[in-house]
Amino acid sequence: MLWFYESFFPVVWIVFLLYWQIKAANTKTTQRLEPAASRIPRAPSF
Repeated sequence: MLWFYESFFPVVWIVFLLYWQIKAANTKTTQRLEPAASRIPRAPSF
């Protein structure tokens, strides 16, 4: 059963990331970027 937990969760993450990349492939590009001075203080909260 240990092999299940060692393999299941990495496979789920890989599938999720592949799905995300496929869905993001034909989306619009970013029009404006938030200034770095505004992004940096908020980054540690994520």
